[in-house]
Amino acid sequence: MVLEKMSAGSSDGNKFLKYLKKGSRLTLGEMIFEIDDTRRLPGPQYPDLKAWLQREACHLLKNWDPKRAARLNDLRRSASHGGSELSEQDTIELYDLGVWFINQLYD
Repeated sequence: MVLEKMSAGSSDGNKFLKYLKKGSRLTLGEMIFEIDDTRRLPGPQYPDLKAWLQREACHLLKNWDPKRAARLNDLRRSASHGGSELSEQDTIELYDLGVWFINQLYD
């Protein structure tokens, strides 16, 4: 639905539209940004994405915690790209936040 409303070439500079159109890769941070955007007022950039999430993943939107999601992304980024090791406490927190995120998708 989102793609049907976009003009030709509009996905060129937009990673989310590129993902929808061509199946390109989205990072966790980019996914979190798009989910966060569906909750913004006065309205999201992609109302059809919000409608789809409300229909297909209502638990995700109902229990979405942008601070937890941002922390998950920060820890994941540090673990993947930071060049330093995570502390045991951060590793446990990363695991717990990962479980929280996956549960939001499948509950």
